[in-house]
Amino acid sequence: MKPTLTLVLTLAAIGWLAGCGSTETGNSPKTTQPAGTAASDGAGLYEYRRPSRDGTGKFYMGREISHVMGHLGAEWLERPSRQREERTDLLIRNLPLTPNSIVADIGAGTGYFTFQVAPKVPQGKVLAVDIQPEMLALIQARRSESG
Repeated sequence: MKPTLTLVLTLAAIGWLAGCGSTETGNSPKTTQPAGTAASDGAGLYEYRRPSRDGTGKFYMGREISHVMGHLGAEWLERPSRQREERTDLLIRNLPLTPNSIVADIGAGTGYFTFQVAPKVPQGKVLAVDIQPEMLALIQARRSESG
């Protein structure tokens, strides 16, 4: 049986991809709307509102896109409440995985999804990809600890 390739994009990667078609520069939305009012991209997928404490003010399908998280926020990615808050169990359950799947976790961060997916592909591979050397070091340490 031929292995399948499955991509797991973290929220940071999804947020980055969601902004790829944007003509904005920086993190501040460029709108002519008065402060505190919403503006839309016209297609209904993006909306600009007053940013929350950690957000950019750009919303995709109702959810605010956050700033890119650095390695100093790694503890937050591994918080005990994450599965309940984000229902990450549903995401993993609905991935089209087979025992020999090859999975690329793009924007892996701490490997939160990497280490949950790995047992589901015992004859496959999980590739944790991140641009931050500190995150990759955290993944490598976690891999060494867990075997």
